[in-house]
Amino acid sequence: MRTTLFGLAVAGALVGACSSGNNKASPASGGGSGLTGGKDGGTGGSTGGASGDGGTAGGTGATGGTGATGGGGTGGTAGTGATGGGGTGGGGTGGTGGTPGQCGNNVAELGEACDGSDFAGRTCQKLGFSGGTLSCTSGCTFDTSGCTSSGEICSDGIDNDGDQNVDCDDSDCAAACADACAAPTAVGDPTTVFGNNGGHAAKLDPSCGKSGQSTGPEVVYEITAANTGVLEVTLDSTTPLLVSVRTGCGSAGTELACRGAGTVKVSSTAGQKYYVAVDGVNATDTGAFSLNMESRTITCGDAHTDPGEECDDGNKLPNDGCSATCTIESDESEPNGTTSTADALVQPFHAAISPAGDIDVVAVTVPSNGTSIIADTFDYGDGACFQQLLDSTVEIIGSNGSTVLASDDDSGAGLCAHAAVANLSAGTYYVRVQAASGAPVASFPYVLNVVVDKCGNGNPVETEQCDDGNNQSGDGCSATCQKE
Repeated sequence: MRTTLFGLAVAGALVGACSSGNNKASPASGGGSGLTGGKDGGTGGSTGGASGDGGTAGGTGATGGTGATGGGGTGGTAGTGATGGGGTGGGGTGGTGGTPGQCGNNVAELGEACDGSDFAGRTCQKLGFSGGTLSCTSGCTFDTSGCTSSGEICSDGIDNDGDQNVDCDDSDCAAACADACAAPTAVGDPTTVFGNNGGHAAKLDPSCGKSGQSTGPEVVYEITAANTGVLEVTLDSTTPLLVSVRTGCGSAGTELACRGAGTVKVSSTAGQKYYVAVDGVNATDTGAFSLNMESRTITCGDAHTDPGEECDDGNKLPNDGCSATCTIESDESEPNGTTSTADALVQPFHAAISPAGDIDVVAVTVPSNGTSIIADTFDYGDGACFQQLLDSTVEIIGSNGSTVLASDDDSGAGLCAHAAVANLSAGTYYVRVQAASGAPVASFPYVLNVVVDKCGNGNPVETEQCDDGNNQSGDGCSATCQKE
């Protein structure tokens, strides 16, 4: 299982300013050389200089400036030679092309909290304030100076009431910091909050904490579900933190779900209050986090695998692995947990690790020597690999049914797995899939894709350094598809 937690989004690049090069030069006197035509093009690829106005020998037009990285500038317009001498105008050099996803293009992209007028759906209220106007800095981070609050919010790292005291350093937060359930922060539905559990008491012990060890400081949010269906909560942090959902803030018996950073889903009832707690894994684990909370109705075909659905691939089409009623169109036949009971490979192979502890094995035929097997697990298009709802391991087992030739946990998309073995002899091999050790979710649907590729077919794959369409050595690509 991958232990690195997702980081908070932080704003990125600066945009180069653009200066204008359209000043006209004065004419030369007494038959002298014409002056250089205007200024050089400014940063960002501004227009090349204008021509000189006359002189005995025409000046050469200035070269347009090279654009700064970040916004591709337009090449400078060629300068016209001065009337007196017919000098040749210089063509401006085009600006260097900008890097995709740059701050300043009015689109909030990956790594940016906001960009210009694009706040990615965020408002002062969704950031925990009572009102006001949200702004975006030139560095594409939120400027909350225009947001207003009826008092100090005790878990957001912001001096909401302007008294120079933040969160638990503010006397207004004495009760909330001593007991998170005494004054949980009320939020709307949907909402995204940015918080910090530093300085808070540790009174709750969610069920997913370490056995025999108390968890760290917590903050609690109260959300009233707007929809009957599912409440989805996603915690994102670089600090080891836990997220849990319960219907009674101080009542451990009402806990509905608990896990480390990632996504939890619980059934919701419109009008019901839910308490979302963020705790340190250990007593000293405190830090910043973001928390997204949203209730929605459960709809098959919306690319969210919710309670009551086995899968959801974003459509209601049958015969694609996930049925029109969001049940798995399975290719496995249990029991299939050993090489002797392995299922024959169907491409792609649709299955599920269920119940917890389940193991699936698939038999793969290698028709000829010099063949590679590449195996990947995927989700059904619902984002489960990236939401840490699908954490699998894949093993490729030799033709003897026992030797593990390759094993992987998290080299695929998100927490999905990817394993590969090259130069296999003809025979039957096996791919084994199970939940990773310590996986946040012990059972899940998955899709297995297996590539069987022979060296010499002219189609190079990741296990080959080359493939020139034959198995002859001495031609730059060996018989085993390695560079010579």
